[in-house]
Amino acid sequence: MSTVKRKKIIVVLVGCILAVVVYIFCYMNENAREVQKEWVLSDREVSKIEVKGLSQRLDLCVKKSDGRGNRVSIKGNMPESFADKIESLEPQKDSFVIDMMTSWGVSIAKNTKDILNITICLEDQELLKQLTVRSNKGDVNLTVPEEFQAKYELSTSYGEIKAPKEQTDTKREVSIELGSGDITVQKE
Repeated sequence: MSTVKRKKIIVVLVGCILAVVVYIFCYMNENAREVQKEWVLSDREVSKIEVKGLSQRLDLCVKKSDGRGNRVSIKGNMPESFADKIESLEPQKDSFVIDMMTSWGVSIAKNTKDILNITICLEDQELLKQLTVRSNKGDVNLTVPEEFQAKYELSTSYGEIKAPKEQTDTKREVSIELGSGDITVQKE
């Protein structure tokens, strides 16, 4: 192979690598947009709630409904690509998944200091059988009613876990798994 062809190949490869780096940088540092949306869920839809692919602080609250049915509401600022996904979310037959993963099934961390608030209002707290949060980065603060009983599976690769030290005999599972960030579970 001639020296000229090798130089052309190297220039093309360097150009492609540079284009990928610029794309990823722009994707990770996109602008934030305010979101505020609420869904009314059936008893079956509210039985399993999953949040996956976030990369920002999440304040999650489970509480008794005010008589307006089972609801999940989201409020706060999010990167634009995540906010776009919120608009198209719909409950499944027996679950509600708040999925911020890419179409390739990966979760790319975004650079944001914004806080996202998700509130789960339940007509009967026994309806919620499984609550799962899987996030790249960002603290997760979960607030539940005083009488809320669950088996907690909490893990973070880089951060601290603060949760009530209780052993319960219940089938309800709460799982929070973070790449980095603190996990706090509190009852009120």
